[in-house]
Order: sequence, then structure tokens, then C-alpha cells
Amino acid sequence: MKQNLKTIMILYRLQWKNWLKGYINLSLGIGVTILTLLIWLSFKQDDPFLLISAIAVGIARNSISTFLRTISDWRTKGFSERLDNTPISNSIKFFAIFSFNLFNCIFVTILVFGIGQAFFPEQRAYLSEINWAMLSTGLFLVWLISILLSYVIFIAFKNQQVMMAIATLLYFFITYLLGLGFPYHLIIQYQWLKVILYFIPHRYMINVLQAAWVNAPNMKYDFYSGSELKWSVDFGFGGQLWIPYFVTILMIIIFTLIILLNFIYKNRFHKIEGAGFSAFKAKSLKYIDEIKNISDIQTLEAISKTRDLEVRFYRVKQRAENYKFKIYIDNKDKNRNNKKE
Repeated sequence: MKQNLKTIMILYRLQWKNWLKGYINLSLGIGVTILTLLIWLSFKQDDPFLLISAIAVGIARNSISTFLRTISDWRTKGFSERLDNTPISNSIKFFAIFSFNLFNCIFVTILVFGIGQAFFPEQRAYLSEINWAMLSTGLFLVWLISILLSYVIFIAFKNQQVMMAIATLLYFFITYLLGLGFPYHLIIQYQWLKVILYFIPHRYMINVLQAAWVNAPNMKYDFYSGSELKWSVDFGFGGQLWIPYFVTILMIIIFTLIILLNFIYKNRFHKIEGAGFSAFKAKSLKYIDEIKNISDIQTLEAISKTRDLEVRFYRVKQRAENYKFKIYIDNKDKNRNNKKE
């Protein structure tokens, strides 16, 4: 137990250093988010969706980019491979990475919420209206779908720059189309934008959060200034709260299955690689024993040449076995798809 806790704290420190070095993530995930919120609330102090949208954007940005940057940096620098060769269990590694990211997002949430409440007293009026069940589940699911989506991106792409570009593009979609960059009631006035919103994974739970902030479980809200109706919002689910939850949970299941299938594939690959390495290691020990009994340089040179040839043969054989296994998996997937058709 103590050893596991020590391991978790070491991984926490590594992630903390990595987070502080992510200047772009700090500026976009926290700086720009807070600045955008302050600018909009300066003109629209009583807007019901700006503060909760800023909180959601902060969570999405930090849980996608921070997590993605950490695991991609570790893979690029070879740290992931070294970590895999340690006796540290996968459950400990993933708990350390996931929990650090969760604490990071909680910090961002408290920071953004505190700034909104401290500088804009009009926002405090909404505290008595919040639907806490919708709010708590919505915040957790925004974080969870962000983490899983970022890992799917990590699996799909090997180039770190491509991964971070996708994460940044997703951040801009979430920021400017889901209630922070532009007021949400203005966005949904355009039919083509409403269609695009359905393809943004975070849209569903962010809409739930916005509805939770004003206690609108029917997913519709009318904004009044005094007795005058200023604008209305229909989040587009036919008044059915279960629809955004269902779609989000379905995406979470799909992302989880992709991640699990990737783990299964990697485990099979390592088993094949491990079997070949065991035989290779046994031969290495045999040569060490032979070298100990060598009395002349010619015999040593002969063993060295033989060993060099065997090393080359082992590498070629491993590449061939890995390629055959990849073809086997691909054919198996094709056959499964053909049967479904």
C-alpha cells in the first residue's frame, strides 16, 4: 500500500511539472477562458449561461489537452515504454494519471466559478436555481468523455503535433459554439450551426449543464428582463432530458470499447514478442558461458560473427512475426465485418 502511494505521488509530480510546462494549455485552458468570461460578463452581467459554459470549457480543455500532452510526451520520450517494463501495475498508472487530471479540472472549476461569483454579483442569483443532480452528473460526464476521447485520439495518431492540433481545434469548437465565445441563444438562431453542434461530443452534456444552471429539466428556457421576455432557448432534444444523457453514455461506451480493444491487441503483441525474446535471452546466456572458456582470439571472433548473424536473424524474424500477426488481426476484423453485412 505504501509503495503504491509512493508510486502515485511520483507520477503526480511528473504530471505537475509537465502541466506547468504546457504554456499553451495554461493560456488557452485557463487564461483565455477567464478573459473571455470577464469580457462577456462585463456587458452581460446577468447572462445565465456564460459562467457555466466557461466552467465546462475549462474542464474540456484541461482534461483533453493536459491528458493528451502528458501521455504523448511520455510515449515520445520513451517514458511509457520504461514504465511498462517496471512492476507497476496498469491500474496504479491509470489511477495516477486519471486522478491527477480530475483534481486539475476541479481546481480549474473552483477558480472560474470563484472569479464569476466574486466580480459579478448578478451571477449569484442563479445559485438558488441550480439543479444539483443535473449539474454534478453533467460535470463528471464532461470530464469523463474528454478523457476517453483524448485517449482515442492518442491511439489513432502517433504524431504529437497532429494530436495537439486536433485537441486545439476541438477546443475552439467547444469555446465558440457552445456558449462562451458567443452567447448560446445567438448561436442556435442559425440552422446550419445547430446541425454542426450535434457532431460535437461535448455538446450534449454542456447543454445539460446550462439547463441545470437555470433548473430547466425540460431543456427549454425563457430569459426575462423584468417582465419582458428577451429570448428563449430550446436545446433541441424535444424537451427530453434523457436524450443527451443517452447519447453521451453511448459515446463513452464506444470510446471505452476502442480503448479496451487496443489493450487486447497490445497484450497479444507483447506475448508474441516476449516468447521470442525468452528464446533469444537463453541463447545469449549460452554464449556467455562459451566466452568464459575461450582461450584464443580466433574462437572469440568466430563466436562474435555467429552471434551477430543470430541477432540480425532475430530482428528480421520478429518483424516478420509482428507483420503476420497484424495481417491475422486485420483479416479477422474483415471476416467479422463481412459476416455482419
